[in-house]
Amino acid sequence: MMQQAADSMVHVKGRSLIRKQALLSGILSLFAALIYFAVEFPFPRVIATVALTAAAAYLLFYLFFDAISRVCYREACVFLSVMGVAVLTMVVNFSGGIVSPFVFFYFCILISEALYGLENKFTLPVALAGYLAVVGGQFFGLLSYDNPWAREVYGSNMATLLIGAVTAAYMVLTRHSTKLMMRNLRARIEQEEHENEGLLRKFSELNSTSQIGVLAHRIAHDLRGPISSISGYIQIEMVKEHTPEDAEALKELNSIVDNMDA
Repeated sequence: MMQQAADSMVHVKGRSLIRKQALLSGILSLFAALIYFAVEFPFPRVIATVALTAAAAYLLFYLFFDAISRVCYREACVFLSVMGVAVLTMVVNFSGGIVSPFVFFYFCILISEALYGLENKFTLPVALAGYLAVVGGQFFGLLSYDNPWAREVYGSNMATLLIGAVTAAYMVLTRHSTKLMMRNLRARIEQEEHENEGLLRKFSELNSTSQIGVLAHRIAHDLRGPISSISGYIQIEMVKEHTPEDAEALKELNSIVDNMDA
C-alpha cells in the first residue's frame, strides 16, 4: 500500500511535469524553426521543417492534455517520446551524424522519462537503433552527409567505432542510472510514509492512554465520596457495643472499605 502511495505521488507529479515539458518543448521547437528560417546555418533547411513538425505535435499534446489523459495518457506519452526520438534521429542525421551537436538530446529524453515516472521500454531501443543506423549508414556511404568533421571521424575506423560504441553505452547507462535513481526515490518516499504512520500510531496510543487515565481518575474521584461515607458509618458502628461476631465482621468490612479507598 505504501509502495502504491509512493508510485501515485511520483505519477501525479510526473503528469504535471509532462504537460509543462510538452509546452516548453513546443515553444523551443517553434522558436528554433523560426530562427533556422531567418538565419543561415551550416545544416540543411529540412531541419527547420522537422522542428516545426515536432513543435506542432508537442503543442497539440499540451492543448489536448486533459482529453488525452482520460483516454490513453500513458500510450500518448510513449508515442510522444518515441516520436521525439525519431525526430531527433533525423536531426542528427542532417547535422553531422556522429559529430552532431544534438546527440545529447537523446540523454535529455531518457532522463526526463525517468523523472516523470514514465515507464517506457521503447524509447531506449528506438534511440539506439536510430543513432547506430545513422552512424553506420553514413560510415558505409548509405546516407549522405556534408560535414568536414564527420568526414574526418568516419575516415578512421577506430574513431568511428569508439565514439559510436561509447555514445550507445552511455545511453544504456543513462537509462539504467535514472531507473535506479527513481527506485531510490520511491524507496525514500515509502520509508517516510512508514515513519509518519509509526508516529501517528504512537500519538494515537498515547492519546488513548491519556484518555483512559483521565477516565480512571474521574471514576476514582466519583467513588471516593460514597466509600468515605460507608467508612464513616462503619467507624461509628465499631464504637458501639456489639457481639464478638458482629465486631469481627465490622472489622473485616472496615478493612475491605479501606482497601477500596486506597
